[in-house]
Amino acid sequence: TIQSAESQFLGLIPSGQRRPSLPIHVMAETSCDLYPNYALCPKLNLIRKQVIASHDYKEFEKKYQPLKDQIISLLGAFPDWVTLYDIFFCRECHNYTLPNGWNTNIVNQIYNAAAEEYNLLLSDKEFLRLGMGPFLRRLLNEMKQQMTPEENETKFVLHSGHDTSIGPLIKILG
Repeated sequence: TIQSAESQFLGLIPSGQRRPSLPIHVMAETSCDLYPNYALCPKLNLIRKQVIASHDYKEFEKKYQPLKDQIISLLGAFPDWVTLYDIFFCRECHNYTLPNGWNTNIVNQIYNAAAEEYNLLLSDKEFLRLGMGPFLRRLLNEMKQQMTPEENETKFVLHSGHDTSIGPLIKILG
């Protein structure tokens, strides 16, 4: 997150100019509101459990059970779809070859399973409202403060996130 913020900021400075020192403030994970945070809102966990107990989620599990079994046979365990997605996406971005026993068909199915599971969770409007509402409220307040610059010393605000931030934000904004 810090490196992403530094890269974004430094990209605004024309080449050849002195690059100023910039303090970067990072929120503690327990209080971060840039993504649906279960520590900030315990009700998110309850909604997540309800989604997992739903008929649609059971159908999702049934659909991907053969792939899950195949992954267990290759790894000896099953982490979760998003973790697997992250692992193989990073490998792909860095042009690493697939481990023995893995192929692009398996990896593409993992990508699809992770996306479907994530979409199931993000289909709950209350989950989105509770999960992203605090960040959107903070963002709106920051914008309002910029409209009265004489009362505000902040010159630049950058929010740096990942797919866990962008996905819910896109979904809630429609």
